[in-house]
Amino acid sequence: MSVFSARIDMLRRLINEYSIDGLLITQQVNFSWLTGGRAYINGNSEASIAQILVTKNRTFLITNNIEAQRLLDEELPEVIEVLEYDWHDPGGRDRCIYSVLGNKKFMTDVQLKSQIASLRYTLSDEDIEKYRIIGKLAGRAVEETCRQILPGMSEWEISAILCKKCLDNGLEPFVHLVGTDQRAEKYRHPLPTEKKLDKYALVAVNAMKYGLWVSATRLVCFGKVPDDIKRRFEAVVKVDACFIASTRPGNTIGQVFRKAMEVYESTGYKDQWKYHHQGGLTGYSSREYKASPDMDIIIGVNQAFAWNPSIIGTKSEDTILVHEGENEIITQTGEYPLIEVDYDGHKILRPDILVR
Repeated sequence: MSVFSARIDMLRRLINEYSIDGLLITQQVNFSWLTGGRAYINGNSEASIAQILVTKNRTFLITNNIEAQRLLDEELPEVIEVLEYDWHDPGGRDRCIYSVLGNKKFMTDVQLKSQIASLRYTLSDEDIEKYRIIGKLAGRAVEETCRQILPGMSEWEISAILCKKCLDNGLEPFVHLVGTDQRAEKYRHPLPTEKKLDKYALVAVNAMKYGLWVSATRLVCFGKVPDDIKRRFEAVVKVDACFIASTRPGNTIGQVFRKAMEVYESTGYKDQWKYHHQGGLTGYSSREYKASPDMDIIIGVNQAFAWNPSIIGTKSEDTILVHEGENEIITQTGEYPLIEVDYDGHKILRPDILVR
């Protein structure tokens, strides 16, 4: 059975559970989870440009005449029935739904938001193979950027290099952060500006391909790393190593988070976790949820996480897959300097600050 068919079956179980006749997929995240395709023109919109109507025994693509052919040719993994309406017809979508269901009851993925989100948490074998590919692409994009940039470049120029390296490989860099020198220390989300690089840069990307999101951050310094940055960096990679080592099947998110809080405290940066979220579960959403100390969600096999602890001017971030055995860091390329961090008997490799 294909991944698409298996996920349609999951939705049909919800149809039976809620005693309805149809389920309408309207959100980009769920369209991508079902198809691996892109149902957007404007990536900032949560709503998809097409809907998928699942009934007890049929599946339909509902869209306007602008999008129908492209979606069929390029975004859908299997041929399904199409209900097309004119783009200028404001009631076209509703009439398409009525043509299938009449006055029968249906619900949308917005109404069943948490139920469908939980279905997305566990990745298929096909997802994992795709993730390994895009993880390396994203890791190389941000690392090659750090190797290529030069003092005197603006943050916009650095961001342009990063984005081009992503787009050259079909990755869409929806989030691209560049903080140089004091801006890296002042802001946790340094959107690029005209500020020119002097000696130090934090470069981060959150990109998407096949509907799957991947995150990575790298640091680069021209000349000797300042002592204060080095101390904070050594602390933040210990926190990250704790997150990675503790993200194991059966543990709760809260348990993992509280262990990381202990490392923040033991390294002398007790309250730093309060100034930026620490990341969480990823996959078909940039963050399915942001972790917190009291969250009782249980971690499972074949889930993806992107932790991003930060301490004034430093951050450690990669995307990992949780397996029965050891976790897999998919954005680590082996082509960037690494340091080995020991946490509770686990030796975790983390990207070092690249010194140029």
